[in-house]
Amino acid sequence: MKRIIFPLLFLIASSTFAQFGIRAGVEFPTIVSSGTNNDINYSGTSYLGGLFYNFQLNEKIGIRPEIQYIYARNIDDNVSLNNLLIGNQLEFTTVITYQFANRWYALLGVAVIEFITSDDIDDNAISPKGGFGFKLSEKMALEFSMSYGIGDRESTEQKIFKDSGKISYIITF
Repeated sequence: MKRIIFPLLFLIASSTFAQFGIRAGVEFPTIVSSGTNNDINYSGTSYLGGLFYNFQLNEKIGIRPEIQYIYARNIDDNVSLNNLLIGNQLEFTTVITYQFANRWYALLGVAVIEFITSDDIDDNAISPKGGFGFKLSEKMALEFSMSYGIGDRESTEQKIFKDSGKISYIITF
């Protein structure tokens, strides 16, 4: 197995189709909780920044793992910060990209959001993610994406759900 993994990792790292990049943007989330202490209901504007590694499998299809830091602002007084500090989030995403036109591409994947918490509630949200991007140039693009938190929102188990729309500017190196 090691004989296969190490050459594959070297191939991925040295590929001419692989690119590192950064992103910055704005997010419009809705964050709610389920359970007996159903005290989280937030909608507002958040800002994000992140890093990604884009590996093109061919000219049309790519895989892109990324990490984003998201900062939510204007947290209203109804949110219990003792249960959840939604102002700081880390999002780990992996998407598959498909270039369907000269400058347009679609993306589809999954996101795992880690909230910074001060309680023992389940502080991860899992969301399928989809969207599209428009290449402004060979190294720059605008992306529009949506995600929807999955799970039983009527459950008595304390759980957090996040739905969001994002607009991002990305640069690859």
